[in-house]
Amino acid sequence: MLAADALRALDLDGALTPAALGRARLHRPEIRGDRTAWYSEVDLPDGLRPLWPAFEGLRQLLNQEAWLGLRRFELQLACYPGHGERYAAHTDTFIGDPARRATAVLYLNPAWEPAHGGCLRAWTPD
Repeated sequence: MLAADALRALDLDGALTPAALGRARLHRPEIRGDRTAWYSEVDLPDGLRPLWPAFEGLRQLLNQEAWLGLRRFELQLACYPGHGERYAAHTDTFIGDPARRATAVLYLNPAWEPAHGGCLRAWTPD
């Protein structure tokens, strides 16, 4: 099973829930319209298990090459239904919380083309 198929199955089964914003967990679909779920290595569904070692390898590489000292990572699965849903420009960390030092994104969209939209845009502080 492809990872994209496993994610789609989770979404169809209701395992992904409407995403929320911030520590207050506010639901604001006009800002963020995806459905998400968080997984650890032990509860990751079989079709998505191959992703874990890839992200673990990235964590180790970031520690080796960029000296980030990352001890762990979180795996969030997200599905954007494709009807204009989006996640407005945002910072991936909470103010005063240094826990998220890097973010990695893997798109599982089969046959995606730039004309479909949805490209990740990153802004640096400067």
